[in-house]
Amino acid sequence: MTASRYTLIGKVIAFIVLACAAIPGMLSALTFRTITVTETNPLSATLSTLTPGAASITANGSSTQVLTVTERGPQGIRQSSGGAAVTITKQSGTGSIRAVTDNHNGTYTATVTAPTATGSGSFVATLNGAEVKSGTGTQTQATVTYVAGAATQIAVNGGDAQSAKVGTAVTTAPSVIVKDANNNPVSGVSVTFANGTGGSVSGTLTATTGINGIALFEGTWTLNTVDSNTLTATSGTLGGSPVTFTASGTVAIGDSYGGGIVAYILQSGDLGYVAGETHGLIAATADQSTATIPWALDQNYFSSVPGGTSAAIGTGSANTDNIIDQNGSGQDYAAGLARAYNGGGYSDWYLPSKDELNQLYINRSAVGVFSGHDYWSSTEKIFDLAWNQSFFYGNNYPEHKQNTCSVRAVRAF
Repeated sequence: MTASRYTLIGKVIAFIVLACAAIPGMLSALTFRTITVTETNPLSATLSTLTPGAASITANGSSTQVLTVTERGPQGIRQSSGGAAVTITKQSGTGSIRAVTDNHNGTYTATVTAPTATGSGSFVATLNGAEVKSGTGTQTQATVTYVAGAATQIAVNGGDAQSAKVGTAVTTAPSVIVKDANNNPVSGVSVTFANGTGGSVSGTLTATTGINGIALFEGTWTLNTVDSNTLTATSGTLGGSPVTFTASGTVAIGDSYGGGIVAYILQSGDLGYVAGETHGLIAATADQSTATIPWALDQNYFSSVPGGTSAAIGTGSANTDNIIDQNGSGQDYAAGLARAYNGGGYSDWYLPSKDELNQLYINRSAVGVFSGHDYWSSTEKIFDLAWNQSFFYGNNYPEHKQNTCSVRAVRAF
């Protein structure tokens, strides 16, 4: 009962007493009784509040948010007595909530503890069994959102271990994912991409993680090397930074690569073959000589090459070294001319061995035009003869070293 009501009742009683006193004998005839006036001001769950309506805390398993029910009367006036039956419970979502505490001042509190995963929880309250509605027509929902903590780690998300033809770009854009200590994706983190080895990059090299924690490389990563090419992604001192992506460059016979044309891919059993790797022979794009150069200098026409020569694939470079040791570094004989070639800026060209030269013949259509008829190999037959190959008939046969044939240099990759 409000103070104004007490005042009105007092005035009425005083009026009655004064009126009776004015009538002789009336006052003595009155019988006075003691009455008890009880104030009744029931709490209103509809007007009581649950706060805050929305809040955010870190999803780390320990962050907390206090939810408060404030009791109010029918006119919305805050009450301060306490003692009401109040519940605050989780309606949906995640997170845990502790028991309600009556603060004996008209407020009741309960503490929400965040989980370790991002998400949200919706919480509702009742007062004396009725839904707390904060002055609205529906039960109030307090939503606590659990957000990621500070970024701590970076890792490959996609675009690793792919392949593309040498000289072309990968088709899947590399991407990384950034997370906090509890493996929640973290947004707004800057990541810088850079070329590692073997390839080249262009375009936009910096990206920022989205709401899913992913940063996507928006530039172009071109593979310039057979097999291993690498790209890095760096973000400060995060664990796992820098991240390294690998991609395999691929080539086929007839492709332009390494200063010439791919003429052969090593097979199992070939010298230099490595399982899971791509190696082979690159032929020069044109002849270094067309039927105008001898195999050896005059003084060595009838002398075996010290150290000898071999016919197998993978031996041509060593053959060339031995022939040059015998004949000197000039360019007036086949091996010296082949070694002097510097196509593509490379200095490791050589005269192919007998079997290597045969692969050039087999793949001649893919390699390109061969202007000559017979081509020297770096394989000696006997002291005065060396093997050559007819690119007209396709056969190998021994030729006197002083005779002249064509030269097509090769290099290994």
